[in-house]
Amino acid sequence: MPPEQHKKLKDLIEQEGRILLAISAIQKDQVSGPAEAACVFNVPQSTLHNRINGSKNQHKSCANGYKLSITEKDSIVQ
Repeated sequence: MPPEQHKKLKDLIEQEGRILLAISAIQKDQVSGPAEAACVFNVPQSTLHNRINGSKNQHKSCANGYKLSITEKDSIVQ
């Protein structure tokens, strides 16, 4: 993986961790709300809001869309 892509992936992983920490802080009433949590944990407020309302991480939601059915796997093998 080229260094630039590796850095982007690392940044996304770090941001995902900060988002999870922000959600945890909100649930434990350690911050007053999503706006404060977004500021404290340096994450986009819109992303945090969407996650709180049930949206999934893009990489996790797309992963299932790429799985093959048994029939598709068999036809590839043949």
